[in-house]
Amino acid sequence: MTAACEGYLRTVHLSRTFEDKVAVDDLTLDLRRGELFVLLGPSGCGKTTMLRLLAGLESPSKGEVFLDGRPLNGVPPGRRNVAMVFQDHALYPHMRVADNLGFGLRMQRLKKEEIRKRVAEVAGIIGLEDRLGAWPHQLSGGEAQRVALGKALIRRPDVLLLDEPLSNLDAPLRRRLREEILRLQRKSAITTVYVTHDQEEGMALGDRMGILQGGRLLQVGTPRAVYENPGCVFAAEFLGSPSINLIPAELLLGRDRLRWPMGAETQFIERIPRDASGSVWIGIRPEDVLVSMRSKSPPEYVGRIEFIQDMGFESHLVVSCGGLSLRARCAHLPEGMREGVPAYLKLRAERMLLFRRDTGERVLADAGETDAG
Repeated sequence: MTAACEGYLRTVHLSRTFEDKVAVDDLTLDLRRGELFVLLGPSGCGKTTMLRLLAGLESPSKGEVFLDGRPLNGVPPGRRNVAMVFQDHALYPHMRVADNLGFGLRMQRLKKEEIRKRVAEVAGIIGLEDRLGAWPHQLSGGEAQRVALGKALIRRPDVLLLDEPLSNLDAPLRRRLREEILRLQRKSAITTVYVTHDQEEGMALGDRMGILQGGRLLQVGTPRAVYENPGCVFAAEFLGSPSINLIPAELLLGRDRLRWPMGAETQFIERIPRDASGSVWIGIRPEDVLVSMRSKSPPEYVGRIEFIQDMGFESHLVVSCGGLSLRARCAHLPEGMREGVPAYLKLRAERMLLFRRDTGERVLADAGETDAG
């Protein structure tokens, strides 16, 4: 039991298999009390199954779940005090907002005065005090989703599970509600697991995040730690827009040097294990690809501007160089820069990452704040 008490919400070697498909694979995770933890990954990677295991809606094939040191295996959903919000807000159309919020409490046979008190309290938290008499069809998409959150919060759960709650909303509304969810979580201090495939959403919300692929937890850390020090190619590519550049190269054994398309050989700034060699990817973020119209200081490379996307607050470039197409980000476009013209590229060598091409793993042992699942 000692190991089970390390985290407030903890899974130990948790697995769930459906016939021949492994949805969650040997997943061990510790969540701190009161934190907002994001599970990030593509569709079909096991995110929703993981939430259902925590909620008790699915039984694990192997492994255990603990809440504040108490084993939850075999405990039915209604006795876990874990609330879950789905993509579809699922409001009762024949009930006003106040009745939707209080429905679960009525099922628990709480006194009417206690129900009224909690409904008023939660309505204040979600900012819908003046909409308690409205019918669901009279609500905007954002208001309806806030009512769904309120239905979960009114139960005063120990853990709140959010399964892509904003995916059905348009982009401006998603951004607004993202901020509201963050405020609600900070105010309520409820331990929260938020599932999403949207890397921008995950980066913005999470105190920490876990990258999930094929049911396996690849890496855990703060959003910045995972972004700056991804432990594998998948994590590096999944985070960041535009996505990371991956440049094929050969690592020369024992020489701390690389052979790559943009130069005959180049010295790698970071320490490389002496026994490392072979085919690798050089990973470099678009913000670390510096593009200019004038030659400055070596080492730099001559390329040609293929595309420019003006994003308003910045510009995204695609530059051809050495047979490669590299993505770059510019806060301000230099004068005269346009599609089709030559340009000079400089790569921040200290920001380069190395990954093995055969396994996708980082070459360097230190991958930041990382836990492998």
